[in-house]
Amino acid sequence: MPTSNEHAIRVRDALRFIGDVPPDCPTQTVTERFYACLHMLEAAVFDFKDLSRQRHYTNHSERGAFLKSIAYDFGHPLFEVIRDYEALKALSESARYCSPKGSSVYTPLRPQRDLPHAAELHRNVQQTLERIYTDKRLRAPWLGSDPQAEPARPASA
Repeated sequence: MPTSNEHAIRVRDALRFIGDVPPDCPTQTVTERFYACLHMLEAAVFDFKDLSRQRHYTNHSERGAFLKSIAYDFGHPLFEVIRDYEALKALSESARYCSPKGSSVYTPLRPQRDLPHAAELHRNVQQTLERIYTDKRLRAPWLGSDPQAEPARPASA
């Protein structure tokens, strides 16, 4: 089971990769944005037992079932993440497979439309998860610059 720090390393790697992807490779950009958000979510679930009964999800189905279980729990800290995370996941699936999982509709990626949308969804998920850390007086682990940084620590005053 990856630790919060290991997820944070994957987030930082994905964010670096996004910055290095050539403009003619939109599939990789959207996919990396999704996986960066997945690892941010996994780090938060690992760090905060009050977010989920599990500390790690082994696959997309488990994670999806958890998110579906809190979809109408307006008071759950992750409630704000669900819509944007799922939309980014569907966009990533469209980028890779030309349709979201479970859909027979052909929806290939349209870079001019979908890249800004993916960036917005990614930003929303990241900001919401960072707010959860801030509310608990911690710094999100992916914000550290050292790949060997310790897991979530109290934010400096």
